[in-house]
Amino acid sequence: MRRDWQRIVGYAATYFAATTATILWTRHSGGLALFWPGTAIAAALFLTLPYRRWAMPFGILVVLSTIATSVFGFGPKVALPLALVNIGEGLLTAFLLQKFRPQGDYVTSGSGILILIGVAGVAVPITVSPFGGFIAWEAVGGTWLMHVMAWIVGHGLGAMLVMPLV
Repeated sequence: MRRDWQRIVGYAATYFAATTATILWTRHSGGLALFWPGTAIAAALFLTLPYRRWAMPFGILVVLSTIATSVFGFGPKVALPLALVNIGEGLLTAFLLQKFRPQGDYVTSGSGILILIGVAGVAVPITVSPFGGFIAWEAVGGTWLMHVMAWIVGHGLGAMLVMPLV
């Protein structure tokens, strides 16, 4: 149990630092970040814990994501809904990876890599993008479809590149 808390605190600190830096450095158009490592960090944390222990880290990451978006991103109006979508994306990614590849060999086997790309890089970002795109559209305007496409690219790329590292 103590090791779980150490792991949660480490991942949470990494999540906050990475997402804050991403918001500050990759939101050139004022919309969504061009690259989003947060999903990968959240999913990796969930993958290290049994399902029954996902609620507490989910809550912690939602609070940290809300703070990062409120202070450095879109502001407090949309911070909580966006945090729920962002952390929900990590949770869904971890859930599907465990269901489709319970052995956890996402970077050590060809079929594991394909599952990682399919789930974290394609299926989950596409599934979640309408919600994130709507929140971004509400926050900054533009077109909903532009935000949806930016979500798919930024979150899919972030997940594929960062998940193997964390």
